Amino acid sequence: MVFYFTATGNSLYVAKCIDEYPVSIPQVIKNSSIYSDNQIVLTDYAQRRSKKCEYCLACVHACPQKAIIVKHEKNKNERYRNENVSLDEIIKSNFQNRRKCYE
Repeated sequence: MVFYFTATGNSLYVAKCIDEYPVSIPQVIKNSSIYSDNQIVLTDYAQRRSKKCEYCLACVHACPQKAIIVKHEKNKNERYRNENVSLDEIIKSNFQNRRKCYE
């Protein structure tokens, strides 16, 4: 069994090279997905994170408009996602126990 935690897709990519069915670390620890419902909401034009946010930064790296900003970020224009792993694969890996999201 191969465990991984992914925000940019690197860990998932490597885990899939090693094992056909890698397991997400948050899935094992919390028996839920990394992404919770309403993790980040826009209130009065300011972003707010819910208490369920894991700060994995997947949303920061995946946002095509770079609209999600991390306070005290050194390079606000720098974003990275492994080109060998699609955004859909990252989302599905983080929603492993939430079948309703893909039904």
